[in-house]
Amino acid sequence: MREPEPAGPSATELARQDALSSASVLAGSVAALQAAAPAPAIAAQLQAADTMLHGYMTALSVPGSGIPTEGAASASGSAARATEPAGIGELIDGLAANSTTSLTAAGTADGTVARVLASGGAATLMQARALAAAAALPVPNSPYLASGSVSPGSGTVSPGSAAGTNGASDVASNGASGSPSGGSATSGLAAASSVPCAGQRSPAAGINDGQALLAATTAEQKAIYAYQVAATRLTDPASSLAVRILSAHEASLRALQDLLAAKCLAVPAVEPGYALAPGFTAQPAAALAGLEDQLGLLYGELIALSGPTDTSPPAAIRSVAITGLIDTAQHRLLWAAPDRPLPGLDLPADDGSTGTGAPGSAAPSAAGVG
Repeated sequence: MREPEPAGPSATELARQDALSSASVLAGSVAALQAAAPAPAIAAQLQAADTMLHGYMTALSVPGSGIPTEGAASASGSAARATEPAGIGELIDGLAANSTTSLTAAGTADGTVARVLASGGAATLMQARALAAAAALPVPNSPYLASGSVSPGSGTVSPGSAAGTNGASDVASNGASGSPSGGSATSGLAAASSVPCAGQRSPAAGINDGQALLAATTAEQKAIYAYQVAATRLTDPASSLAVRILSAHEASLRALQDLLAAKCLAVPAVEPGYALAPGFTAQPAAALAGLEDQLGLLYGELIALSGPTDTSPPAAIRSVAITGLIDTAQHRLLWAAPDRPLPGLDLPADDGSTGTGAPGSAAPSAAGVG
């Protein structure tokens, strides 16, 4: 009897290999451009891109992550050696293309790889936009970015200039509502599943998508409160930016609450107030940067524990989680340079680089709320 032929690589494995190859080629282009001694602002972004891309390649081949590693190093090296030097514009286009491919693949990949692909896709998109701003080139858009997103350089604030008060008291009370700034979270989600719930329940114990969904929902409630407080203590342009991001968080919270309802899970009640991290009122911008960083980790966990986007009608947890991760990555970059190269993924730092922003800028590690 003829032996069945071995199955080929899974769609998830093919996506991993494709992302690794693409990141390797981009890293080779970055190295070639760095050798040309560009202007300081561009050189800083190229260093950030180098750190980010090597972090992405590491995440795609890290032992113990459930991601196969055989041949990863040799494939990476050969791809980089074969790279012809590219211009800054070509590198920006390549980063943006890598982002779209990675984020699309993250929607259907298996959990662990999906988290890495989403994280890498968000990072390459933020890096493409930051590099374009530094080079005074058109900032690339993305089908995964909300319309009306703030471009790098146009909305970034300096944490040192963000103290004070302004007239943003209309958002100071908890529970304030607002429309999303550009649909940054998935909108129009059904408030309940097609099958009526017999009653609300708590998520099953252990590590699962229900627990991760509940954690993200609670974190968004805290984030909204933190932004409401911060908006009354910041001066423009930081205060206007805080109000705008507050609306995005309110939209994200509604999307998460709809998903809880669709799964017949109890929606956590909003507290009158939440404990703020030490130093929040003195340095709200720095605290908000740390808050976005921690939110990204929660969305990364939700991506890993959720199913592919085509298996959970009417609205997939995975899709909302990817959108949330991209939003937090963008918000984080608007407040300060990230202290991790890949949003939503906790990789050990090996060289002290700060990631997708100005290298050397110290980013806070504490979340904005306790």
